[in-house]
Amino acid sequence: MSIEEITDDVKDLKVDNIPGGEEGEVDVSDRVQSRAERKSRKSLQNIGLKHLPDIKRVTLRRARGHLYVVADPDVYKSPASDCYIVFGDVKNEDMSAFAQAQAAQQMLAADGQQGAGADGGAEPIFKPSDLTGGKRVDEEEEDDGSPIDETGVDSKDVDLVMEQVSVSRRKAVKALKENDGDLINAIMSVDYALEAVGLRGKNVAVLGVEKKSLQQLQDSRTVRKTAMLDDHICLAFAGLNADARILIDKARVECQSHRLTLDDPVSVDFITRYIAGVQQKYTQSGGMRPFGISTLIIGFDQNQSVPRLYLTEPSGMYSSWKANAVGRSSKTVLEFLEKNYKEDMTEEETVKLTVKSLLEVVQTGAKNVEIAVMSGHGKLRQQEIEAVVKVIETEQEAEADRRRTLRAATANAAESINQ
Repeated sequence: MSIEEITDDVKDLKVDNIPGGEEGEVDVSDRVQSRAERKSRKSLQNIGLKHLPDIKRVTLRRARGHLYVVADPDVYKSPASDCYIVFGDVKNEDMSAFAQAQAAQQMLAADGQQGAGADGGAEPIFKPSDLTGGKRVDEEEEDDGSPIDETGVDSKDVDLVMEQVSVSRRKAVKALKENDGDLINAIMSVDYALEAVGLRGKNVAVLGVEKKSLQQLQDSRTVRKTAMLDDHICLAFAGLNADARILIDKARVECQSHRLTLDDPVSVDFITRYIAGVQQKYTQSGGMRPFGISTLIIGFDQNQSVPRLYLTEPSGMYSSWKANAVGRSSKTVLEFLEKNYKEDMTEEETVKLTVKSLLEVVQTGAKNVEIAVMSGHGKLRQQEIEAVVKVIETEQEAEADRRRTLRAATANAAESINQ
């Protein structure tokens, strides 16, 4: 089959007025196209692809509820196969965040309608925990008792996922299917949900972690997401507890070996590079699997008053940060930190921002949150956060009252103007 040669003498695509619209209104899809775009579309038509003008939205699903979205696309299809070619601007959409926002709007609208008759449409006090009844935002519904389809997954892998991360069989099967039977990724997708946040202040470093709910007879000392590597270095992690225990033990031995050999404490940068090196080694050696954790490391170097904060990833990458978060909902926490982080924060401000960032995704309040504060070489303490959470809730209620007052004043002013 011969293909007609594409020339440059293509006339500009004419933009017509939209039927039924006002003169001068132009739809996004009807804008004048560049010469390269015109040539591309003409070449597709010349080889037999058919233009599909009725498609208004194209999506490509990614992992963990994210989508690639093309709004108002220009789509061409091959008549002989299911091959599609799409032109348009690609945007990344977080479906979980979108669903949460929709739920929040619906609840606010419902509360507003209920309270309109009583106080003239006053804005209700809204807390994130109202959406989930005290559960995580991304927590799945409980088992409904229907049969579990285990087609395509190994029952031994299902048992191992259940044993490693203490989840129901239904969740273990779902995780394996979503990760194409990959055992490590399945475990990570379930257990990686727990968050860890690290922040640097002016002369303080803070780690905040979400921990699992304890069983009634369980000892709380055995369920910790933070660990001291040396007198001046603390680590928090998100991922598999068993993998973290091995990595923490190796790091502690390296810290003590460095101290005994050189008679000096190890620097934060040195131990971070060591941990990242161990993680990287396990990605390339046969018979071993990668560590299923990411870590946040804080500390003070000897005779230094400036805190350090580092991130290491399962791949062996490490980097220095002012503030960061790891875990399944880390994107939401990072967006919050980018908006609210300030340079040279005091200890109180740093602790409060850490708790606030965790409460963006943890809906059980202080119950499942643990805070570690390091304010100098060898000075680490576990912060009691119940009081911090109460202060935050009081501030939120005061802000809601202020908005109610402002809204009422605006309504009264508008009513007086109309009269």
